[in-house]
Amino acid sequence: MLKNLLNLKAISLDIDDTLWDYEVGFKRGISAALSKLIELDPLSANMTNEKHFVEIREQYNLSISEDSPNRWNYSVRRYETFCKILETINRPNAKIAKEMSICFSAGRYSNNDLFLDVIPSIQELRKTFKVGIISNGDTYPENLGLENLMDFAIYAPDEKIEKPDKKIFIKAANAAGCDLNQLLHIGDNEIADVAGAVDAGCMAAWINRFDRKPSFKTKPHFSIRDLSELSQII
Repeated sequence: MLKNLLNLKAISLDIDDTLWDYEVGFKRGISAALSKLIELDPLSANMTNEKHFVEIREQYNLSISEDSPNRWNYSVRRYETFCKILETINRPNAKIAKEMSICFSAGRYSNNDLFLDVIPSIQELRKTFKVGIISNGDTYPENLGLENLMDFAIYAPDEKIEKPDKKIFIKAANAAGCDLNQLLHIGDNEIADVAGAVDAGCMAAWINRFDRKPSFKTKPHFSIRDLSELSQII
């Protein structure tokens, strides 16, 4: 087994599109926010839609620099996105934007969108390894019912660093009590997860749940379709 060959001691997992279907949750959050807008201001609701939200969100995120005061405060950034949406249709209303932001966050996690292999695979992995999270987002284990299945959790908004920065992998290895070369990181992003882990000195597994064609600059050590395939590798 590679565990014995490589002396692996810990496994870190990305969250979005690795453990849960981010797009499904995202769209459900938008739907909840727009439903709140219909309730509070039907006229404004007729002037915006999901596509508009995505466009404004992308524009806003591009405007955030490394030294922006809200660089790592994703909840404030969501609120400000809704403010800008209402501003672009000439219907500014900070109170409604706040309500929409709250509904977005609640709606996003109103169903559990974990992939079916996640819980049984993590339970099996924890018999041998420390298992934890390295995420650039703000979906925490408790949002998905995983709070009792994680030995460590390293989040970019908390640490003020993000993948592919080597420092975030160092923090994960320290939290897991292992060396970098004893950590296997699993994620869906070719740069943040694969290149980040390999460049940091970790093992990397690319998870491809949606049959995407990869565009690797740095190749992973393994490619898997879901977490259950790890049993065939380690």
